[in-house]
Amino acid sequence: MGNATILHLNTRKEGPEDAQELAVDLKLKATADVMITRYFDEQLATFVFLSNGAVRNKVMGPITFAHELESYRLDMVGSTFTGVRVKKFALEPKDGFKVGVTFAVSFQAQRRRGGARRRVPAGRDRPVPDAERQRTGLRRRQRGSQSRQHLRRRRRRAASGGA
Repeated sequence: MGNATILHLNTRKEGPEDAQELAVDLKLKATADVMITRYFDEQLATFVFLSNGAVRNKVMGPITFAHELESYRLDMVGSTFTGVRVKKFALEPKDGFKVGVTFAVSFQAQRRRGGARRRVPAGRDRPVPDAERQRTGLRRRQRGSQSRQHLRRRRRRAASGGA
């Protein structure tokens, strides 16, 4: 669909007390082409638009739908989230065969592509942004066979001028 604007953001903890995970609810708004109306109803575009692209009835408010879709993917701010629930659709016709689409999404914020999770340090209720990670010295978990101790030894050798 393209770019969307965040209208509302809510964070919460989800799950049993001993294994709670960070969850996010977003309300988003985007402008889309009239073709998006076909996903909701084949005849909707002919009902709300005149043949020249003008909105048929200017006093009509947004048209709401009770669809709830599950297991979608959301690409946002350089991150990919899977298992996203999309719901509470509202379509608002605009002149020029455009439609304002408002909808809500819910997902577990720690989910990453491939099922990996972002590290949430003890005492924190959200993942640590890269800028804050650099400022506080927090690092992402190392991947592959390189352990943290191995990296520390390598850094010490490099700092002391050793090979």
